[in-house]
Amino acid sequence: MDMEFTGACTIAQVDPLKAKLLGLLAGAGKLVVSFKGVTEVDLSFFLLLHAAKRSFLDKGKELVLLADLPARLAEKARWSGLPEIASPEAG
Repeated sequence: MDMEFTGACTIAQVDPLKAKLLGLLAGAGKLVVSFKGVTEVDLSFFLLLHAAKRSFLDKGKELVLLADLPARLAEKARWSGLPEIASPEAG
């Protein structure tokens, strides 16, 4: 199953994003997540991703986070402990 985050992924959107991830966790054996359409992020988004990684692991399911977060957001990803999602062009 695939999911793509798009637009602003900030505290204002965290509840619906969390609900979507929980729904996918209930049904997916493997979830591949793309970030290429993300335009804005904040710490709440990265906290949600950390929690999702843990939840999938706890359920014995695979969560694949693609390395395609736009380069201009790469520093925020690195700072939050998720450098692996930053686009390779981010350096």
